[in-house]
Amino acid sequence: AVVSTQSAHYGREGKPVPSGILPALLKFVAAVFFISWTFVIPADWEPFFDADWRESHSFLYAAGYLYLMCFITRCNYYFAWTLADSVSNLSGFGFNGYKENGGAKWDKITNVYPHKTECSSSLKVLTDNWNVGTALWLRRVCYERSVYAPTAMTYLLSATWHGFYPGYYGCFMSATLFLLTSRKLRRVVRPKFLGSASIKMFYDALTTVCSLLLINFASIQLCLLSFERNYVLYKHFYCLPHIVCILIYVFCPSPKPKKE
Repeated sequence: AVVSTQSAHYGREGKPVPSGILPALLKFVAAVFFISWTFVIPADWEPFFDADWRESHSFLYAAGYLYLMCFITRCNYYFAWTLADSVSNLSGFGFNGYKENGGAKWDKITNVYPHKTECSSSLKVLTDNWNVGTALWLRRVCYERSVYAPTAMTYLLSATWHGFYPGYYGCFMSATLFLLTSRKLRRVVRPKFLGSASIKMFYDALTTVCSLLLINFASIQLCLLSFERNYVLYKHFYCLPHIVCILIYVFCPSPKPKKE
C-alpha cells in the first residue's frame, strides 16, 4: 500500500500540510503561458543593428520594441522558475503556512513573482521579486556586511557571479545608478503625491512605467553581452536613461532626515 507523505506532515500551525496538487497545477499552467510567448514572438535583437530599421522607426517605437523583446526574454526565466516551483509543490515542498483567510501558502521556495515584477511601482519592489533566492543570498552575504556603498558592492558581486562579459558589469552598474536615483527621488517626491487616491494612482502608474523602462535599459546588456553591440543600442537611445538619472541624482535635493 502507498502511504501519502502529505498527511504525515504537519505545518507550524499544527494542521496537516495540505495537498500541493492544485498550486502545482496552477503554476504549471502559468509556466506554459510564459513559454508560449517565446514561440509566438521570438526575441530578435537584430533590428537594432540595422541602420535602415533604426532610421525608419521613431524613438518611441524603438523603446516599445525594446520593452517587448525584454519581456519575451524574461518569459524564459518565468517559465523555468515557475515550472521548478510547480514540481517542488507537487513533491510536497514549498508549503509556507496559512493566509489570514485560511488559505494555504505555497511560496516558501518561490523564486519569482511575475505579476509583481511586471507591475511594480519601484525598482526596489521589482528587484525584490526577481530571482528571490539569489537576492536573499546577496543581501546576507554582501549587502548587510558592506561598510561602504553596499548597493554598488552587491551588484558588483552579482556581476562577477554571472561571469566576465562586459554586458554583465554594464547591466549591474547601470542598475546601481538607476536604483540609487529612484530611491533618492522617491523619498523626495512621493510624499507630495499622497494627498488623494487619484493622485497616488497616477504616481504609481507613472513610476511603474519608469521602473520597467529603466530595468529594460539595464538588462538589455545581459542579452547582448558584448560592448560593441551595447554601444550601438545605447547610442541609438542617446544614453538618455543614464544621463537623466545622473542629473537627477546630482541635482535632486537629499530628503530631509526624519525628526526623532
